[in-house]
Amino acid sequence: MNFLTFEQGVALAEAHPDPYRAFVYLALDTGMRWSEIVGLRRARLDVRGRNVRVTEQLIRMGPSDWLRKEPKTPSSVRSISLSTFTATILAEHLEQFAEPGADGLVFVNRAGRPIISSSFHTHFFKPALARSGVSCRFHDLRHTSVAFAISTGAHPKAIQSRMGHSSISVTLDRYGHLFPELDEAIAASFGERFAEAQSRQSSNIVHAAFGARS
Repeated sequence: MNFLTFEQGVALAEAHPDPYRAFVYLALDTGMRWSEIVGLRRARLDVRGRNVRVTEQLIRMGPSDWLRKEPKTPSSVRSISLSTFTATILAEHLEQFAEPGADGLVFVNRAGRPIISSSFHTHFFKPALARSGVSCRFHDLRHTSVAFAISTGAHPKAIQSRMGHSSISVTLDRYGHLFPELDEAIAASFGERFAEAQSRQSSNIVHAAFGARS
């Protein structure tokens, strides 16, 4: 697994031309799987409410044959909140590039068809990696989204739900090594709170002693 920083994530997204810039930002923001993003329909994306509903995936079966199917596991059916930043980018994307109608795909290639992984990687993702100086696989954007969530203090259970993992053990088995840093941050916060409380306590004792002498 390769984890990007926020700066690297932005650099990689901005190195893509439209309409693929929004594609990368959505992957970083939500941690959605490739097939879930490719299969996302307009009706499942609420940019005003800043929410995306994952209910299906789109799988390529042949040169021009695509299969709409349920997500990987029942737990993969989920609702994900979007950041205001990404919701704004997606709103602009919908106006310019998405297919029309509620059932229209949010992301299509320049021919108006579903995005093919091999073509995307060859013509857009790899050149963007070179321009941004970032090294990763597309699936690493999902791992990076988890790392972002952990860095902001998200609870493992919330991350499980957001990623669509089948159980909390899957989340902890894959990303448990990232949580010690969060544990250190908790300890640092406790230390600050203890010191502040001790300082207030000492101040109260001094004031009480001074009042008694008065």
